[in-house]
Amino acid sequence: MNQRLGFAALAASACGALGAANPAQLTVTPESGLIDAPFHVELRNVLPGVRVTLSAARPDARGRTWTAVGEYAADARGRVDVDLAPSLGGSYEGLSPHGLWCSALPVAPDRLPTYIAELPTHPEMGTAPELEVTGEYRVALSASIDGKPVASATAVRSYGPPAATQDVTAAGGVRAVLYSPPAGVAAQVPVVVLAGSGGGLPRAQAALLAAHGHPALAQGLFAYQDLPSSLRAIPLESIRAGAQWLEQHTGAKRVAVMGTSRGSEGAGLAASYFPQDFAAAVGIPFEKMNGPVLAIGAGADQMWPSFIGAERIRERLIEHGRPESAEVHVYPGAGHMITRVGYGGPLSSFVFHPVAKDFEATGGLPNANCEGSYDAWDQVLRFLSRINVDVTDGGKPP
Repeated sequence: MNQRLGFAALAASACGALGAANPAQLTVTPESGLIDAPFHVELRNVLPGVRVTLSAARPDARGRTWTAVGEYAADARGRVDVDLAPSLGGSYEGLSPHGLWCSALPVAPDRLPTYIAELPTHPEMGTAPELEVTGEYRVALSASIDGKPVASATAVRSYGPPAATQDVTAAGGVRAVLYSPPAGVAAQVPVVVLAGSGGGLPRAQAALLAAHGHPALAQGLFAYQDLPSSLRAIPLESIRAGAQWLEQHTGAKRVAVMGTSRGSEGAGLAASYFPQDFAAAVGIPFEKMNGPVLAIGAGADQMWPSFIGAERIRERLIEHGRPESAEVHVYPGAGHMITRVGYGGPLSSFVFHPVAKDFEATGGLPNANCEGSYDAWDQVLRFLSRINVDVTDGGKPP
């Protein structure tokens, strides 16, 4: 009996010494980056097989705290790599490398049913953190075992250095805000960015594009300043006027146009009827377009069958002898919000529509929405980087 007690004490002493020499270490890579940067979380120096809880808390633009939580089993080396380890519980389950960003909730996971029940009468509570493009968001991460903290870390995410912005009111009905790349960032192809059925300005996408070197004109089509209050009879000439203003401002021969949801219709139609002004489109194209097109669809889209539309775009361009002009990406388990990078928590399958003033189903599974959004945005950046030659050499497809 005494020998067993002595052995137990010795073992405990040895573990304590090991822990003192090699304390648990929690890291986030990159520690500071853009909203679209990877969120690689790794914990080291814990006992193999131990169950670990990782949490990531961050504020939104309204000062509310949103927290993502995952539970994991440490591997044989005493590590938890969120890129490789599935979450066993918390605010998301399964494998999702960006899960500790996407799955953030304003309440503890066990209180989520009550929160959802209150949303119909309090839609202002929201289904995702509200982020301002001018904000810098500090994420506080912690690791705990059996309820006791063992390590912590901090990460920062933003839409980039403070960008130079310019309110634009120009002839032809142009009402927009220009986001210019920060100093030191190589200039890329300029982009006209159009919002969807929610109206207003697509500020987040434009700001991120600018951070990557693209002068981006976030152009309103409706529900902004003195523009129409609804998406009806919007003249395509106003989109062309925006492109011409951006061409004159940047000196580009042509620009790209990007639209999401209903904005993709405007993007595709404008690029079709005014091909001389557009080098490429991220939206719905037509065979008359003089440039390549990127079409992104979601297989679980509950607002409209975007995956079918994306494939029909490819088929139509093939029928007209232009197979090389279409680049199509379809995300089978993702929903309508696929183009909102970092969106994919437990509440990501529905959203409060600012124009309809009610909740609408957008579809998709949380992890598919999350990871699909990062990949889709990466495809947008890759696509735009490849068409820079189009702008400088007269618009020839790559």
